[in-house]
Amino acid sequence: MSKFILSDEEIALFRGAVKDAKPLKPTDKVEAKPARQAFRRVKTHLSASEESGMNELSDHLRETVTQEQVLFFAQPGLPQKLLRDLKQGRIKQTAILDLHGYTIDMARDAVLKMIEACIERGIRCFRIIHGKGKLQNTHQPVLKNHVNNWLQQHKYILAFCSAKPADGGAGAVYVLLKNLYKLNI
Repeated sequence: MSKFILSDEEIALFRGAVKDAKPLKPTDKVEAKPARQAFRRVKTHLSASEESGMNELSDHLRETVTQEQVLFFAQPGLPQKLLRDLKQGRIKQTAILDLHGYTIDMARDAVLKMIEACIERGIRCFRIIHGKGKLQNTHQPVLKNHVNNWLQQHKYILAFCSAKPADGGAGAVYVLLKNLYKLNI
């Protein structure tokens, strides 16, 4: 059994959340709320600018990648074991988004909706299949470049990397999200 260590900030957050709690009488009934409602409580803590920032992704490409180029991005300070597990596909992806045939606008909307849906359902890791762009006349895949750019901009993305060959290789990425449920106390 693993042991979790809470930071002083997490302990203070918990204490602040339960400071007005009163013990239930033995006859009181409590109805459990589904996880989706719990997430909505977390979401209400986001400011309007934070929430709108989730839906604004620039199409300006800071870098361009090639069809076979391996993608990797990680926020600073993530454990190396976590990143190694992500790269090796050991973190279960419980959702997949296939962008084949999408325009840039359709793909951006689909990526945003996927991130939001995964956060809402407590999914931490999912896969995006963006393709390699081999049907393009250029050697710069359009959707792969945009997905690479968008994911680096999104505030709830911890890391992403190209998938293993069996999962799409350089034509797909594993995406790791922040755990927002830990905020829900």
